[in-house]
Parts: sequence; structure tokens; C-alpha cells
Amino acid sequence: MSTVIERFQQAKEVWTNKTAINDAIPDGWTKNELFHATLHATNSASSRNIYFTLVPESEDFGNLAVFLSKTNQFYQIEATERGVEITVWLNQDIADNIDEIIEGYKQKSQAFVDKLVEKSDKKHDIIKTIIIEEKIDEVINNAMNQENNRGVYFSIGKTREFAANIPLLMGASGASLIQLSLNKWMTAADQLRAKSPDDPFPQEKIKPLLGDALKWKKFMIDFLDGESW
Repeated sequence: MSTVIERFQQAKEVWTNKTAINDAIPDGWTKNELFHATLHATNSASSRNIYFTLVPESEDFGNLAVFLSKTNQFYQIEATERGVEITVWLNQDIADNIDEIIEGYKQKSQAFVDKLVEKSDKKHDIIKTIIIEEKIDEVINNAMNQENNRGVYFSIGKTREFAANIPLLMGASGASLIQLSLNKWMTAADQLRAKSPDDPFPQEKIKPLLGDALKWKKFMIDFLDGESW
């Protein structure tokens, strides 16, 4: 059975694709900040992040993320020299909708960027909160791929650590429940890591972890898309 990454590589060869470039970088922003904002705006609780690479904050571009949507389309967000690029790959059944789909991503991205520009004093904390959303996606992908216990443990730990250090987020209604859930899974993953660090994450724990992780992700998305900040 092929992995989801292998399916993506195969799809890139034969599926219809289109790229849109956002080169309108707001004043005081980096391309990588625009990357994070675009990633959040195009993400959803039902989208699965299958690949993610993050460069040091000092670099102006290089971040890359690939998603598989619930409608079986692949899309990629990348910070490049030209700006932030959104590329969509569609199979032939829905290829006629490619212009509509990529335009929808562009509009959602611009709307979120405009919202953040209006509240520029919150930009730092909001970008950090988006990174938590990305860390949750990493937890989900690690669990679904049955990465080793050490890797799952550290991905949960990073998520918990990032969340605990953003006062704007931790002051939101419901944030304490998310922390409790993260703490529960941190303890469980630590026990697995201590006992068998290189073993695959147990099959029987995948579904319950995914159930909670999707709740974490939905909480983050609702917070970022809401008006509480």
C-alpha cells in the first residue's frame, strides 16, 4: 500500500495543477509570516498536513507545507523568493473547478491577512498561535503514520510548550481544557517513550489521540478565526 506522500508524488505527475502567487507583502511582514497566515487561512479541521518544513525565523523564505483535503485534493503553501505560492493539484473528476478552488484559497488568505494587519499589535502572538496549529498537525500526521513513540512524545511536548507560552491564547475560554488534554497525552506518550522509544506508536492509541488532537486543532482554528483577539 502506498503512503500518502507517495500518492502525492504520483499525483504531481498526472493531476491538473495551478499556482497562485501572493507577492503583496504587508509593511513590516516577512514572507514567512505571510506563509503562516496563508497556511492557517487555507487549513481546516478536516485537512491533513502530510509534509511540513520550517526554516529559522531569521530567514525570509523557505517554509513549505503540503495538505490533503477532505475532497481528495492536494495543495501546497510555500514561501519563495517571489512571495507566498499556493499550488493546487486536482484529479480529473474535479479538475474543472481548479480556478474556483484556488481563488477561494486566495480570498480566504487575503481576508485573514487583512484582519491581522488591522490588529498589528497582536501579530506576533497570532503567528505563534498558528505555529501551534501546525504542531498539532504534526502530532496528527505522526500518529497516523505510526511514527516511533519518541517522535510522537516530542511532537505533543512541543505543542504543549508553545501553547503555554502565549498569554493571549491561554486567556481564551476553553484553553485550560486543551492544556489538560495535552498534559494527559504528554504523560501517556512519555510512558511509551520510556518503555520503548523506537517502537511504532501503538495502533490502539491512534484513534483516541486523533480524536483529542482534532479537538485541539478545531479550538485553535476557532480562536484564530474568531473576534476574541
